[in-house]
Amino acid sequence: MKMKKFWMIVCMIAAFLFLFAGCGNQASADDEEDPTTMETAEKVTEFDKDQTSLTFADIENGINFKAAGTSVTFRFEDIDSFDNSLEMQFSLSDASYEKDPVVLSIEDGKEDYQFDNLEKGKEYYLEVYPTKSADSDSEYEEIQEKNGSCQLQLIQ
Repeated sequence: MKMKKFWMIVCMIAAFLFLFAGCGNQASADDEEDPTTMETAEKVTEFDKDQTSLTFADIENGINFKAAGTSVTFRFEDIDSFDNSLEMQFSLSDASYEKDPVVLSIEDGKEDYQFDNLEKGKEYYLEVYPTKSADSDSEYEEIQEKNGSCQLQLIQ
């Protein structure tokens, strides 16, 4: 009889521990943050409605814009002053990442880079990044400084 009481008490304690283990630090639905309003650590440059150009120095991590039509062209004003020794690329994706990004390599002397098959009114995200590493931090900073004044135009 004593053994039966012992196992009942052990089972009750185990049941209470199991029951209360899930009650720890759970937040109620009211306390949770809405993911659409959460701040991200990564800043992104926005093309305003009436804005048509910006400098490379203005770009922080990428460029957001809303498609005015089904294609968009990014044009360098003076491609000859752009240092492409790190073999830069454009990568365009829809802001919700529903489709695979379209990647175009920036080529020496080529001014225009066109992306097609966009959805009018949809938000898009353009990244500009190197595919090669600089030999040193100072070389990278030198290239960034030189390219910082290059104008990039948005043509829709």
